[in-house]
Amino acid sequence: MNFLSKISKLAFVALVMVAVVACQGEKKADEKAPASANMPKQANENMTVRYVDADTLLKFYNLAKDYNESATRMQNQLDALQKAQEDKIRNLQASFAQKEKNNVYATNPQQAQADQATYQNAMNNAQKVIAAKQEEIAKILQENQKDLNDKINDFLKKYAKEKGFDMILNKAATFYVDEKFDVTSEVVEQLNKEYTKVAPKKEK
Repeated sequence: MNFLSKISKLAFVALVMVAVVACQGEKKADEKAPASANMPKQANENMTVRYVDADTLLKFYNLAKDYNESATRMQNQLDALQKAQEDKIRNLQASFAQKEKNNVYATNPQQAQADQATYQNAMNNAQKVIAAKQEEIAKILQENQKDLNDKINDFLKKYAKEKGFDMILNKAATFYVDEKFDVTSEVVEQLNKEYTKVAPKKEK
């Protein structure tokens, strides 16, 4: 089974960043805000909006690059494991073919039955080993993607609040945004400043 048929892309290009609403101050629990404070902004009110190009962010954010490299290594490990299992099966087939050529099975039906059982066990084991590795990798990829998404979203919330932005959009989810509102470079720069490279998690 081709692992890439289940994990179509190793990069985390599926990241979808929701709009981030900046908090403009927290009210104490015992304080009552005016009724108007709970009303949504109207279309004619000024809003400070910026956008981020998610593809560019993922291309240059060091954490995303590290996770991509980790995913590539795991894919290579899976490929090597699958090849090793295939080699074992081919070696068994070659051994059986040689026995058949030497008329071993013709004179010893019990050996033929035993070798058939050995072959079936080898096939079953190979499938289990490969499936277990696929499941392990898929779990790690899912954990890494969640970690990446969480770090980006948490940063954008903080960034929006510090800058006084009411909303940060994902460029891919908008029809048109003027480039002067693009804050991708600044976001990537600050994310990378905060990122300290660590050893890949649970990579075996």
